[in-house]
Amino acid sequence: MIKKWNVKLFFYLFTIFLIGGISGWFYLNLSEPILAKPDDGNPLIINKESKSEYPVPYDGKKIIEPTLSPIFSNYVQNISKKGNIEKKNLESLSSNGDSQTKKAILGSDGNYLSVILQTNGTNEWVTGITTDQIYLIKSSPSGKILKSYNVANGGNSMSVTENSKTDGLFARNMSEIFRDSKGKKFIVYDGFTPDSKEVQKRVVYFDDFLENISYGKFNLLSESGIESNLVTNLINDDKLVKLGVYMMDPKIADTTPFDFPIKSIDFATNTENLIVTFHFPIMGTINPDASKAIESLACLTLTNIISTSDGGYLVSGFTSNPVVNSPVRRMEHLFKFSPTGDIQWFKTTLGRYNLQLDISDKKILTVLETKDNQTSQLINFDMANGKTSMIKEYPINTKIDIIKNKNNDFGTFYDFYGYVEELSGEFNGFIGKPGLVLGSMNEDFAISSINSIQADARISVSNLLPIKDTNKYFISGVTTSKSFANPPTTGWINKLPHIAVPNDLFFGEIEKNEDFSPAISKVTDMEIDISDKSLNDRVSVNEMGWNCLSNWLITGTKNGKLSDDNALKVTDTIDLTNESIGLTKEERQNWLNKRINRNPNDQKLSIDWFSLGFDQTKPGPQLVTYFVTDSQKQASVTSRWTNKVNDTTIKSDDYAFDAHNFTISLKDIQSGALSTNHDIRKIGKILAWNMTNHEIDEDAVSSHFNDEEILFTNTDQVTTLRNATEAKPYPIDITYKSAKINKTLWVFVTDDQTTVDDKKDKVIYGKNYNLTVPKESKNETVELSYQHSNIEVYSLRYGKLLANSLNSKGLSVSSKELSAIQNEKKSNNLPLTFIYSDDFGSVAHAIVVDLTVSIADVVVSFQDEDGVEQAQKVLLSGNIFTNIDLTKEEEIKNTIQTVLDKGFELVQRPEHESEILIEEDGTSVKYVFKGLVWLKTVTDKMGFSQGEITPFDQTLKYNGTENFQLSVVDQRGQKNQGEGKKRGQISVQASLSRVFSNKNEKKLNGSLLIYEDGKDSHEINELGTIIYENKKSNEATNYNILLDDKKTGNKGLRFFVPKGSLVEKGTYTAEITWELAEGP
Repeated sequence: MIKKWNVKLFFYLFTIFLIGGISGWFYLNLSEPILAKPDDGNPLIINKESKSEYPVPYDGKKIIEPTLSPIFSNYVQNISKKGNIEKKNLESLSSNGDSQTKKAILGSDGNYLSVILQTNGTNEWVTGITTDQIYLIKSSPSGKILKSYNVANGGNSMSVTENSKTDGLFARNMSEIFRDSKGKKFIVYDGFTPDSKEVQKRVVYFDDFLENISYGKFNLLSESGIESNLVTNLINDDKLVKLGVYMMDPKIADTTPFDFPIKSIDFATNTENLIVTFHFPIMGTINPDASKAIESLACLTLTNIISTSDGGYLVSGFTSNPVVNSPVRRMEHLFKFSPTGDIQWFKTTLGRYNLQLDISDKKILTVLETKDNQTSQLINFDMANGKTSMIKEYPINTKIDIIKNKNNDFGTFYDFYGYVEELSGEFNGFIGKPGLVLGSMNEDFAISSINSIQADARISVSNLLPIKDTNKYFISGVTTSKSFANPPTTGWINKLPHIAVPNDLFFGEIEKNEDFSPAISKVTDMEIDISDKSLNDRVSVNEMGWNCLSNWLITGTKNGKLSDDNALKVTDTIDLTNESIGLTKEERQNWLNKRINRNPNDQKLSIDWFSLGFDQTKPGPQLVTYFVTDSQKQASVTSRWTNKVNDTTIKSDDYAFDAHNFTISLKDIQSGALSTNHDIRKIGKILAWNMTNHEIDEDAVSSHFNDEEILFTNTDQVTTLRNATEAKPYPIDITYKSAKINKTLWVFVTDDQTTVDDKKDKVIYGKNYNLTVPKESKNETVELSYQHSNIEVYSLRYGKLLANSLNSKGLSVSSKELSAIQNEKKSNNLPLTFIYSDDFGSVAHAIVVDLTVSIADVVVSFQDEDGVEQAQKVLLSGNIFTNIDLTKEEEIKNTIQTVLDKGFELVQRPEHESEILIEEDGTSVKYVFKGLVWLKTVTDKMGFSQGEITPFDQTLKYNGTENFQLSVVDQRGQKNQGEGKKRGQISVQASLSRVFSNKNEKKLNGSLLIYEDGKDSHEINELGTIIYENKKSNEATNYNILLDDKKTGNKGLRFFVPKGSLVEKGTYTAEITWELAEGP
């Protein structure tokens, strides 16, 4: 047989080395359990590792809230209180117009000053008629209107006319209330004064009593393309500046940058001074829709300006096109400019940037970004570089303002007010209704408390100002409600017909009162039967939403009520008066009762009794924790001892004793698993305790043993168990000495023919057995199968024998399997399944019936042509006088393949291979194989020493990294083969299948590859030449032919390189094909 092997041949004129490396890593993961015990130093956590995980505080010690003592002296509270917002007094101010108010300020006399804008609701863009009027209002903290002043005519009437210009009342574009360097207050507006009915930019000065009123006028210098209609503070700097609207032709919005000068205003001298000129980028980069503006100009309106710590400026504003159905989307922006006005960065949103100036500083700007139907995000902007970090994320459409107001009593740092659409996310677990809310936050902006402001209509808050040294706030705003604040002293005034939203003003105070954690009653010990099947029904619930387990643990008895003496009871001063929770006290109390042990982060979750200390799987005393949370997620906690018993627990007076029958394998017993009495008690879960003081005399599971109290009364029983050789039940009698309680512990020793079903309380013993075919098998019956298998069924829990061959009630056997046994004609192992059924369900126990008929062997051998065994014989068995198909036997196929893989071919199969008859005395057959010869491997690289380009010929020696040799596998025989066909008789021919050439396919003309065998020289060329012959037979089946030595290179491989200057420098390679043939 001839096989070919291709090898690449090369030599180097240079060498490159590559070195690599390996790196690795590992990690360590440690965890330890948290015990559900109050005051043990570990937190008690329910619904752990879920998104609703909730840590329960430790037990309360006493009543904290003064108003609850002494009536609730048997209750406890945790030391926690939060602020509860209550309306104290709110007064209404009604007019026939639509009202708006800006930020109020506190006067020196403790009263508040506000500026009000009123209109009659008509659209000036449509009618061309102006209706705006401005009023100054002074109110007490309790909301009483002390004085009002119309800046256009000096009167105090709040009535709005149809045309404020013709009526001499026109005033608009009001600023906030400012203070000058002397502390005098003023506002800036456009319009009339009592003495002048010329439209003019005005300033009106006034004192804390709305007296000493004086007016000034000034001209805002016009700027190219800018309508300067806003005067505001330069935040963080003592200057007033003018802002406004930059208007650009949309045709150049995508090509032209623009400037916006920022000037301070000195009202005393009616002068303006340039502070900085902002160099804005192209309008189209600020708002990509700017070039789409129609019927008007593309507008950028600046609204706030802040002086930053680096001397630069941060400006807020928005771009828009103020027409109906404009294709220009309204976008809000933040711009950061250098001290010289160069743009450094800007941010854009399609929502709103609500600047939280009260909690910002010169370095960090805090902003609430809101977008329609998206979550709102509280974000910090680093004003130096524009980098952002999200502080909190709130539910969709949340719009709140946050103010600094540290309160040590409640442990809060901030207050907030505004509109909340959903009480989820950061507001999750707090009770209230979506809408206007007031609340407080901790230092990390986590919600501490939240209060819904209940009203029959929507409310908009403009001011929430803490009143110094009190827990009160001054609040003002607008609402359409007629019940939120007290009716106005003038009565409710009908609105003009143009008013779309009939808002009226309100002023007054609210108070943050102490809201203590709820109170929870201290309850006495209770007992629960953990074997009661009703406890396993976790689906059926009562009107409180409690299943049987929850009702039992909360009320103290299985069918208990909250009115029972030992039932848990809860109360809360604030929530039980909060009509948003329920209209009646009974509804509110029921609401609070349903919060017992419920996770405030998700009230729909089942009560996590296991984490609260109740383990239904084992009896004994256990301290169970109870808690209740109020609408502000404050919890109060208590615990009580629960004596858990079951139907195997024996009680006597104040004592309880429990032991669990158990199963153990015969193998484990023989290995010494029960070598001590403690081993038996531990596996038997011996538990003995005092139900009054909850002291445990023995808890064997925890290795707490008491050899004086727990006694084995029959030592022979223990000896018999330890020396057991048979799988069966063994009794152990035990005594609890102090309680004078006796109990038998059953130990079920098992083997591989025992079925144990803990859930269905069964242990079944039954052995495999033998039958002869057909004499015994055809006569097998149900009753005989019980006897032959020695079937026995026990109750694991009670140790009672339930069924056997003498009492087969509840037992049955598979009729199909029994019929198969009865009809079997051949030797076989057939299953037989016994079934025991009762109220717990059915338990199956499977055994094997060994059916035996006479059998004989078939011996299969695997030989070569010389009769030498080439694989281990295969022994097959079968019934005599039957046929066996060797072609389907995997062991035969695998063995044949093994011989083929050694280098043989199959030349002879047994006659009738697929129908070998099994003779009575056995049958022998053989497979015959012929050995093959082939090249196994050839050294894959034939390298030569480095050559040089010279004017003379050179011969290069073999310079390999290993011996150059041919490895031969020769499995041919030595006896029955013809001449030249025996093992060892081979010849090898080599030929160049690709001549020497470099990477550019440049051939090395005139070069010769030569092999010298010691006698002759053989040129290895494209025609091929025989370089090795052997006529002698050889014993070896694996041998090597050495062509050259790696150490000396003196064996026989030579490479002749001709002289010449046309040879290119580089590496030349060639390819050799080796062919092996039988015989010389």
